[in-house]
Amino acid sequence: MFKNSIKLMSMILLAGLVVFSSCKKDDEEDPPPSVIVLDGIYVTGASTAYADFNTNATMAVTRNEVDQTERASLYELYIPLTATGGFNIVKVAGSLHTTYGPGAGWGIVAEPTNDEPKDAVIQRGAVEESATTFNVDADGMYHVVIDMELMIATVCQVHWGIIGAATPDGWGTSTVLTESAFNGTEMSWEITEMEFHGGDWKYRYSNGWKIELDTVGTDDVKVNTNFGGVLDALVPGGDNMVNDAPGIYTIGISYVLGTGYTASAVKTGDLPPTDWTGVVCDAVGTGVSIDNPDAIEDPSG
Repeated sequence: MFKNSIKLMSMILLAGLVVFSSCKKDDEEDPPPSVIVLDGIYVTGASTAYADFNTNATMAVTRNEVDQTERASLYELYIPLTATGGFNIVKVAGSLHTTYGPGAGWGIVAEPTNDEPKDAVIQRGAVEESATTFNVDADGMYHVVIDMELMIATVCQVHWGIIGAATPDGWGTSTVLTESAFNGTEMSWEITEMEFHGGDWKYRYSNGWKIELDTVGTDDVKVNTNFGGVLDALVPGGDNMVNDAPGIYTIGISYVLGTGYTASAVKTGDLPPTDWTGVVCDAVGTGVSIDNPDAIEDPSG
């Protein structure tokens, strides 16, 4: 009887524990884990790939094109955006979130300067604390820039190309790279079977060298729209790159949100021999006598 009593009491205690444990699960669920947002300046909204704050969409300090040194208040982010939903720039400092939207004078730049991008719409103007969103007209890669001291921003669509003595069109205009299909987190641009000569060159987007944020204040502020340096370490506004192995090339540049750009130049063949047939060399300039009766007339005038 004593053994049976002990077993019965044990069963009753065990049943009570099960009931207590079940009640705790049902009635006292653990609170959801809190989301930690690191300090920084974010591009966030329905136009982006993320529903909320994501470190991949954090803006970074960049160079002022005027002196090619970092400006502490100048931030940029290349980011794929859709034409629907809009986005804001949000500064996070601890628990304080400050949301910025377009301010007075924000709009499309009607007459870009000679060095600004010519093959894409540039939006520029003041920003202010507001939940009103920035918007773009087409899906694509965009360059989003803000100066937190001047409170001026710009947004421009990015169509990458290459320019320089080594490229087919020289320094006159960019040779356009073919763009991949739109993707919210990664995109690429490429040209194949291109004659790539010896000489210097750079990447630049939308056929422009810079975007001007402010040229009226005490400090001129402009942002680079080109990359130089070296292929495996691109620098905004960096030195010209040099091709010392002429040939047929595949040139590319790829982007992953949160990682940045990677570039490539792969030689796939040799340049065809130059056909010199019909080439005429002549001398021009004030040092050439125009009254020599035996001179051959210069057809170029």
